[in-house]
Amino acid sequence: RKQLEHLIELNIPKGERALIIGPNCESIAARLIEYFTKLYIITDAYESVMQIKMKLKDDERIKVKMMDYAHTDFQDESFELISAQGSISVPDRKDIVKELKRILKSRSLFCAGEIVSLKEPVPGFVNDIWERSGLEPMASSAVKKYYESKGFEVLSDTDLSTTLKDFYEST
Repeated sequence: RKQLEHLIELNIPKGERALIIGPNCESIAARLIEYFTKLYIITDAYESVMQIKMKLKDDERIKVKMMDYAHTDFQDESFELISAQGSISVPDRKDIVKELKRILKSRSLFCAGEIVSLKEPVPGFVNDIWERSGLEPMASSAVKKYYESKGFEVLSDTDLSTTLKDFYEST
């Protein structure tokens, strides 16, 4: 939720098409559809597609599809905004980011919420959890440099690590 609020604070321009990557994004979709004519959501699991569709009640402006994040079927420069919350903190991050760069219009926004390690070295039990979950977080200090090396201009690099505690305390 805080990531979305921060994105909105950056004054999202209204546009035609936005993309959300990953599951559990219904609240983000409900807010972003105020800014875009069409909203696409992709997830890599059939169960997530069904859950999202049920929660969004077949809004014709929102299309939900199952796709491999690194190999989408979208044309080059399709979106004015791409939002991803933790869904690219995986071993094939490099391929996913390359694909997102391809389908994002130039001078458009990419909002990446990364799962990161806040301390180095990472405790062994945390590494074990990440490995079992298929996650590959990078160090928080490396995120900005990583995206700049991929050709992105970083407009904001905000630490939202405290929001995880807020999330668990509210659920």
